[in-house]
Amino acid sequence: MDHFVKKLWSKGNTPFIRAVGLFFLVLFAELGLISTISSIGYSSIIQEYRNLVWEISISIAVVISVIWLVIYLRKLQSNIFLKNTSDGKLYFKDMHGKAREVPDIDTYEYIKIILGATDTVFDISPQKLAKIRGEKLISLKKWERPLTSDEKTEKELRYKVNEELEKEDVIFVKNASPQKILVQVANRGKSLIHIQAVKFQPHKLSQESFPASYEKIDISYIGIPIPEEKVNLESGKNMQIEMELRQKWQRADIDKIRGELGFLLFDVIYEGKNVKDVLITI
Repeated sequence: MDHFVKKLWSKGNTPFIRAVGLFFLVLFAELGLISTISSIGYSSIIQEYRNLVWEISISIAVVISVIWLVIYLRKLQSNIFLKNTSDGKLYFKDMHGKAREVPDIDTYEYIKIILGATDTVFDISPQKLAKIRGEKLISLKKWERPLTSDEKTEKELRYKVNEELEKEDVIFVKNASPQKILVQVANRGKSLIHIQAVKFQPHKLSQESFPASYEKIDISYIGIPIPEEKVNLESGKNMQIEMELRQKWQRADIDKIRGELGFLLFDVIYEGKNVKDVLITI
């Protein structure tokens, strides 16, 4: 069951596939509860009303799945892809609600990788698009000089590691002293990922949110300490990155900016090669 849940929540699955999977998970849980109730002396009642019990169980599973899907899709509203129904052009709706035209497929693929997004694209009419249109995104090709052989290899490996190093969960530990944010990541690939360093680029969390003991790497990044026993992330294993907070936070305030806290960047050794700045959004 644990393996099924991890597969269900993997990056490659769309929200709709996850919702269907959630429906079956809830239904199986309900059947388990019904079986337990039957075993403690209520089997005759359940047998008598079995059709009603079955209908109620399915209804509850459907409602929970639909509610989750609606909440998830609303959460995606700041980071989704839109397609103009008039000319078929692709737009990225950013966290400010602006629809910015995606200039080419390389830029589209890059956005998907750094955000952990799926291929879900929503149609939008030209009239609605005109109300939220922002500046066109700059193509990655404009800034790229021809890559050397080593740079090309590193770029390809970075994409590969980004697919295999998966964020499982972000947990806020409110009652600890100091408070912490725990980021759980897993190695979904077949090769060992040797983690050399982790740094954090704040977004809605500021640098002042972290202890003074955390190393500041220029003005943009903070070094995150990693225990020695966590540096080797084997295939199928997971690990936890701990980030202590200097300030006191309420859970509601953290929940409001969840997904916009900032970016974790991993420097790793993968298949014998150094790969820098593998990015995970938290």
